[in-house]
Amino acid sequence: MILSSIALPASSFVLKVQVHQPLPLPASSLSAAFYNGAIYVLVPEQGYTRVLIYNGSWNEGPDLPVGVMGSSMVSLNGKLYVIGGEDFQGRISPSVEVFDGRSWTKLNTSMPEPIYDGGAFAYNGTIYVVGGFNTTSPFVQVTPLAYSNSIQVYNPRTNSWSMIEAKLPIGLAEFASVFNGSTYFIVGGVYAGQPVDLALSFNPVTGEVENLPSFIGNVEGASLAYVRGLLFLVGGTIFYGGVYTTGQAFALENGSWRQLPYYEVYPVSFGASVQVGNSLYVIGGVSPTNSPTPYVQEVKVIFPPSGVAITRVYAGNGWVYLTWNSTGADRFVVNYTGGGVNGTLSTSLNYVNLTGLVNGVRYAFTVTPVNDAGEGKPSTVYAVPATVPSAPEIQATLGNRNVTLRWNIPEDGGSPIVGYYVQEVVNGSSSVKFLGNVTSVTFTDLIPGLRYLFQVFAANAMGNGSATSLSLIPITTPSLILLSQVVDNTVQLSWTSSQPANFTLLVLLNSAVILNKELGRSTQFQFSMQKYGNYTFSVMPWNSAGRGNWTNVTVEYYPRPEPPAVTATYKDGELNLSWSPVPYASYYLVEVNGSPFITKQDYLTLNLTYGYYLIKVYEVNPLGRSSPAQIWYTIPAPLNASTSTTSYTEVRNTSIETTSSLYQTNSTSMSIATSSASNSSTTSLTTFSSPEPSTGPKVVEAGGGNTPGFNNFLIYATLGIIMIAALLILIKR
Repeated sequence: MILSSIALPASSFVLKVQVHQPLPLPASSLSAAFYNGAIYVLVPEQGYTRVLIYNGSWNEGPDLPVGVMGSSMVSLNGKLYVIGGEDFQGRISPSVEVFDGRSWTKLNTSMPEPIYDGGAFAYNGTIYVVGGFNTTSPFVQVTPLAYSNSIQVYNPRTNSWSMIEAKLPIGLAEFASVFNGSTYFIVGGVYAGQPVDLALSFNPVTGEVENLPSFIGNVEGASLAYVRGLLFLVGGTIFYGGVYTTGQAFALENGSWRQLPYYEVYPVSFGASVQVGNSLYVIGGVSPTNSPTPYVQEVKVIFPPSGVAITRVYAGNGWVYLTWNSTGADRFVVNYTGGGVNGTLSTSLNYVNLTGLVNGVRYAFTVTPVNDAGEGKPSTVYAVPATVPSAPEIQATLGNRNVTLRWNIPEDGGSPIVGYYVQEVVNGSSSVKFLGNVTSVTFTDLIPGLRYLFQVFAANAMGNGSATSLSLIPITTPSLILLSQVVDNTVQLSWTSSQPANFTLLVLLNSAVILNKELGRSTQFQFSMQKYGNYTFSVMPWNSAGRGNWTNVTVEYYPRPEPPAVTATYKDGELNLSWSPVPYASYYLVEVNGSPFITKQDYLTLNLTYGYYLIKVYEVNPLGRSSPAQIWYTIPAPLNASTSTTSYTEVRNTSIETTSSLYQTNSTSMSIATSSASNSSTTSLTTFSSPEPSTGPKVVEAGGGNTPGFNNFLIYATLGIIMIAALLILIKR
């Protein structure tokens, strides 16, 4: 049989020997098995067998009711079976005892060939018992007859025994053995009272017994382990080169046995042994001086660890966390490189948290499993430490019932930004939308006057960054109320707007723009009017929502109306009125005996007959009309129809003082003349107008007095003289 296809150099594994808590007493002729996570050891006593349980410390279990030495103990299907053994009366027990975890029960007493110091293993629900002593007679034990070469099978399901056809080539007892799950191995032992170098294998499936390479010497009372295709023999008594030795270790490797540079701490033979994983426990036994010992020694076969499998990689803000699985390693070396930095650390744990790394740098992490036998296959992963993005900077542009949010691309924290979340909060309700990799968004149908809260935060593989908040009140197209106050030539404008806005001012004088000014957010303006005319002040509000309507206020800035200086002449039935033009007059109102006439000229011609006329002339401008310049004018009746005399009265440079002290009184000249075909005479006099009385018309009189009655008298007297003179002329003719 080929034991192993694995060819390993001597340096590919090591043995590590560790001494555990000793037995409560020195003992030999023990039996041991691994059951329910602990090592069970049978220590024979007179009349019973102590059951000791080791799981880091020793405890007593329920005693086996019979005292037997060299029995075979096997764990199968949650129960512990004890078969055969020699009692203290020198009898070999044919019994099968079973322990269910609580108590012992005798199942069977019909073992076909009772034995002790043989071997046993469990396979496929049955128990195989191999070799052993079949007699207790010391005289017979030195002959081949005392050694069984049988392979007996006990079936717990049927509580029955059977013998299989296959047999060992010779009868054997006190050999080292181990079952690897498919093959049962035997090395050394005693035959006919002498140790042997025989090595065998038995396959319970095929029923074949095969020879293995013989051991390098005759060996008895040793312990055997199977690890990774190799057989390891530890302890026992070895006769090699004419010398007996104990406490050594050997391996069957590449078809031959090789002594290893490892030794038991306490050399023993005929100890109980049990393999747990890669460890072989050797319990009790006899020392080189043939004295019972209490020692518990663990011989652990250590191979270089298997390759490491990195199972998880987490990256965070300046850190990377790794976990891994590996078999056979007792420590791990972690190397990392990245960003020009190299680092190494060692840990016995299967995880590591590396800190102080630079976000955004790609690091390589190599984990190498290590034990006393060397290094296993390393594994490498890559990771980029990172954190969540920083908060973006937001700008808002208000529109007509909408807002557009724009933001910069923030620091990504070492991991690419995958998008942005925007939260809108208004009136206690909120909504969140994911926008992807964009840097602006517009919210529409907002309600002006309500306060909105917007939050923007970036996201990457590490999560969401901190939010940037912006609170605002939506706007719409503005409108305004415009007020004005005029003091002298200064106009003070002020206004209120329905929305936050900037303002544009236009000033027009007589429909011509004289000022176009941007006022920013100012809500007042003062303007000094330097010229007379019609001023229009227009203010337009505007903001990001749009432009509002122009709002106007009109101010008429003119001098106070003044009465004109009027001259009146009468000739050939026409009364000709003229006056000096008044600046900024819109038109002139002329009243003749209460009848109004309007003209924009500085004269007026009226067809009048004889009579007395009260004439008033007003200047009218946008501020109103002036006080009147007024005169009394008399057109005399003709003396007879045939008279060819032309008569006229001329009033010139007439100016009427108003009640305001701002107006000056000017001298008035009046001349009255008569003419005929034969001669003419002229009377001229100058008068000064006096202020217009508070009521009644102001009259220009031909006299120097200040009394109206006296002036009337002069007028009538003058007219009478004229008429008398005309009558005398007619009488002479």
